Amino acid sequence: MMCCAASVKKLLQRTVTVGDNVTFLWDFGDGTPTVTTIRPYVYHVFTQSGCYYVNNTAFNVISRRSSNLTLVCVEDELLDLSVNTTLSASSVPAPFLMTMSSGSDFLCHVWTGDGTTYTYEHSTLLLL
Repeated sequence: MMCCAASVKKLLQRTVTVGDNVTFLWDFGDGTPTVTTIRPYVYHVFTQSGCYYVNNTAFNVISRRSSNLTLVCVEDELLDLSVNTTLSASSVPAPFLMTMSSGSDFLCHVWTGDGTTYTYEHSTLLLL
């Protein structure tokens, strides 16, 4: 879901080892306008969930160099998380149901109390 992503502010940097009077052009890959700076870093706020390749071009009057700087992933906020179960005797499996109204890319770790652990990557969990 795109509606519930939290804004993520990222510091993006580029290293230039040689050259004078370098200008930097930043394309954040998220549809926002490109930004031009004279510093090799920039802060950008990503407001929609998704993964974005940030492209940077460093240039001066002599040369120009472009690169995909980094991959930035913004996930949806977890909302309305609930866990429900019915208690049972220790020898009888107890079902657990976990639901939420939105969220993405999360892990759920379940500790059973007897040293057994389970890890799930789904928005709905049923443990028998």
